[in-house]
This record gives sequence, C-alpha cells and structure tokens, in this order.
Amino acid sequence: MMKKIDKMLAAGLLLAAVLLGIFLFAGKEEGTRAVVTIDGTEYGSYALDKEQTIDLGTGNHLEIRGGEIRMTEADCPDQICVQTGSISKEHEMIVCMPHKVIVEIRKE
Repeated sequence: MMKKIDKMLAAGLLLAAVLLGIFLFAGKEEGTRAVVTIDGTEYGSYALDKEQTIDLGTGNHLEIRGGEIRMTEADCPDQICVQTGSISKEHEMIVCMPHKVIVEIRKE
C-alpha cells in the first residue's frame, strides 16, 4: 500500500516527466536551413523550402522535400543515419559516424 509521501513523490516525478517532454519536443521551432558538415568542416547550407537531392561524395545522399531533409542513402554498415528519417525542427540532427557527416537544422 502506498503511503502519502509515496503518492506525492510519484505525482512529482510524473509532473517532471511531462514538463521535460514539453520542453524537449514542443519547444522546437521549424528550422529553415540544413547545415552539413563533413569531418568538422562545413560542406554546405541548404534551404529546406527548395526540393533537391545532394550527393555528399562520401557515399551519403540527402533529399530535401516538403520542408524536411533526410539521408536517403549511405554505404556505412549500420545505416543509422538513413534510419533516422526526416528532420525539420531546429537543432535536430542526422549523424553518420563512419563518414563523419552531421546534418543539423538551424534557423536563419
């Protein structure tokens, strides 16, 4: 049987989890650009409102469509970057560790 303090602690933890979820997910704004870096050097910055495909020359291919960007192809063994899916909100990232590629959404 739960004591009063246990109920208060459970309610506090639930409230903290809800607030954290709101802060992490609802607070993000739509980004306007995807900035691509390869091995720490900026490779390019791409507007999310212009549909295009980008060959990074590393075996990675990006696609911008519908205000989102995604990694459509990579020749790395784990394919985590491809499985990440589309991103569009500020500070979201796609990372391909084997090729040292980072795609980050930023506001202009």
